[in-house]
Amino acid sequence: QGHPQLWVQDRSVDWDLKRRIEDVAAGVVAQYTMSKQL
Repeated sequence: QGHPQLWVQDRSVDWDLKRRIEDVAAGVVAQYTMSKQL
């Protein structure tokens, strides 16, 4: 049904975006905790 390959591509892009957002969030938290310690 439809284009399974496109669906798989969509999912992989979604995972990529999620990982990027998590990386950014982790970096922001690290910077915040470091600035609080200073």
